[in-house]
Amino acid sequence: METLTAPNKGARQPEASKGTDLHPAYVAGFIDADGCISIGLNSQDYGSGKGARVSVIVVQKSRISIGRLHQRYGGYFAPYTRNGSTYHRWCAIGKLALEVLEEVRPYLLNKAEQADIAIEFVKRQQAYMTIRKGHRGYEPISEDERDYRLAAKEKMHMLNSRKRPCAAATTKPSGRRKADAIV
Repeated sequence: METLTAPNKGARQPEASKGTDLHPAYVAGFIDADGCISIGLNSQDYGSGKGARVSVIVVQKSRISIGRLHQRYGGYFAPYTRNGSTYHRWCAIGKLALEVLEEVRPYLLNKAEQADIAIEFVKRQQAYMTIRKGHRGYEPISEDERDYRLAAKEKMHMLNSRKRPCAAATTKPSGRRKADAIV
């Protein structure tokens, strides 16, 4: 059995490591089940537009599974302890998150809408930053762009909320027993 060592935080693996045997559908399953796709806005840098970021995070107890994600894509990989249990977290931010989401998007089920919002957000951010580059760095973002980013963040937050209504809660029960519904 292969032993994985935790690399330095933030270390991006070389392109040659992209040959691991993880299929995008397998990675999509991790993200659907144990992952989170989010948009964060840093209020200090937000006026310049540099404070906006998309992240994809997957947390599991299995070090091997998370280590494989890190070998495949790079990003951040680190253990942490919560309530006496050790978990392993893999995180992709910004352009790396975009690469991952574009690759796994066709296979996502539960987090497909979040992935669509995140992909559009990063692409729009990259395009905006390219055209807004001034002689003294990036100019502040426009009001329209700020409104778009805030709305995208709020929509993502609502989709990730545990309190949002699910489809099952809004439909009438069929009258069948639970055992009958599983075929």
